[in-house]
Amino acid sequence: MLHLMMVSCIYDTGSLTNALSLQGVIDFTVPSGGSDGKAIHLVATADISDLSVFGIGVANNGGGTDGMEYSLDAVSASSGDDILIARSVEAMSAYFADCYSEFEIIMVANSDISQNGDDAIELFEQGVVIETFGELDVDGTGQSWEYMDSWAYKVGDSWTYGGVDCTDGSQTSVTSDCPYPICSDTPIEILGCMDSEACNYNPSATQNDGSCAYAEMFYDCDGNCINDTDMDGECDEVDYDDGLGVDELQSGNPQVIKMIDMLGRVHTSHNSGLLLFYIYNNGKVQGVLKQ
Repeated sequence: MLHLMMVSCIYDTGSLTNALSLQGVIDFTVPSGGSDGKAIHLVATADISDLSVFGIGVANNGGGTDGMEYSLDAVSASSGDDILIARSVEAMSAYFADCYSEFEIIMVANSDISQNGDDAIELFEQGVVIETFGELDVDGTGQSWEYMDSWAYKVGDSWTYGGVDCTDGSQTSVTSDCPYPICSDTPIEILGCMDSEACNYNPSATQNDGSCAYAEMFYDCDGNCINDTDMDGECDEVDYDDGLGVDELQSGNPQVIKMIDMLGRVHTSHNSGLLLFYIYNNGKVQGVLKQ
């Protein structure tokens, strides 16, 4: 089984519930053929009184968004419910076999649920995109997120994949080269960086893939100085005209991290005649009146 990682985009608009999430994108090769093996797997992350406020869109062949093309049925869902939106309920029931009962809610998809393993997926709430899988403007063929005749399945914030063409020639999911995760007791491996100190730490990773990347010395992961007393964009450790150098820093002397006036306003320079309070990285605060 091929395991790759991709994080989907999740949006927070404030007024929306975001109570439904993409869980799996399915493009099985089933015995009945055609589009019978296409489905979307969703999971409720909270109780939902009416699922019809949610919908799905398929961005075919990297052509960008087509908007919401399918609306869910007007039924309720409980937190944790697995929802399967299938082109053919009969074909999916037969292919999933014993694990078909893992889905609490089954819905019949329309012809717009037509993903071919290289198409991105959008999840909508009240007509607003709340999550995407894949890249809307990119044909997924040959991309890390391709799922042709296979599946993509989300674990935590990461996606894992069965491997292209892995369901070809199979009669059921469990007899394929890539049993769908909801049907398998085998733990899913998520490749990624497992070092929490790295900039690309993946808390969902179960196996380190050697991809860990770290910030440069004196900088954070966004390329900003960790220490910049005079706020000139040059890190204190290499900014030799601010009166604070490497030797002083390494000696353990406290560093000024902020200058504020009596009203709490932050200042980036200290002009003559002005009383400012220097806040140091050891918690000390010192009032300084510059002559």
